Amino acid sequence: MFKLPNKCSSCLKIATWRCQTKHRISIRDFYTKIKPPTFPAPQLPKALKPPPPLNSPEGSIKMSAPKILMESDDLTCINKTLKKFTDGELARKKWSTNINGELLSVNEFNDSCGNVFENAASIKLDDSTRRQTVIQSIPVHKKIWDEEREKIYIFAKNDKIVKIGGTRCSMKERFNSYLCGHHVNERGKNQTCSITNARLYHSIEKDLLETGSVWKVYTWTLPVVKHTINILGTETTVISQTYHAYESCCIKKYKEITGHIPLMCDNCDPIYIKKTKNKKKNKN
Repeated sequence: MFKLPNKCSSCLKIATWRCQTKHRISIRDFYTKIKPPTFPAPQLPKALKPPPPLNSPEGSIKMSAPKILMESDDLTCINKTLKKFTDGELARKKWSTNINGELLSVNEFNDSCGNVFENAASIKLDDSTRRQTVIQSIPVHKKIWDEEREKIYIFAKNDKIVKIGGTRCSMKERFNSYLCGHHVNERGKNQTCSITNARLYHSIEKDLLETGSVWKVYTWTLPVVKHTINILGTETTVISQTYHAYESCCIKKYKEITGHIPLMCDNCDPIYIKKTKNKKKNKN
């Protein structure tokens, strides 16, 4: 049922049905002539306005693509004048080894081993003031890097082999043991690290500071070898430690190709060297 407006648009009095006849105004006119107040439509703040369409002039503004940081570019971000680097000058002079000469490429060596090695991590300078050490590892897959398995690893400079080693723990633990090379007398520390760790640690630091070479770690995850033996009448399954044998064979393979062992390697495990020598004697 229609309701009349409060006031007639002609007599400005309370509208009645008589106004319809007197002023010849229909009920529809009451609603068209007496319009309800209008309010402006709410507008969104500028920050909440939707983005302009792509085909509009505003939406056709070209956005600059973000710069992709290449592996060789991040060296410009390292502050080499930090105290932690300058304080190591004497240590680098004593412990570092110049990594020059003919080095076997990782690809060639890996081909001769059946392509068992995979890229596991990169080694970079560490300019963090929260740590005293000057190099750090950046794993490709953290889960694999932290996994406790026997592995053979290769330290490579510009994909040239510098060291071959083995470990029965995780690569994270093994690399951390090389960081112990920081603790030498020339850095004001007690000499608690091994000579091997000190040499490799300071050689990598010096090379990264002076040449900016690309350092990587390649790993070969060894198969788990289990044996069942009788211990006091109980059949017991034990996991054999095999990485020493694999490491010696890898160093021997390197020597067969190049005529010498890798630059930062010690000799092979003497146990396995004796075995190979004895085999040759027996053949003779």
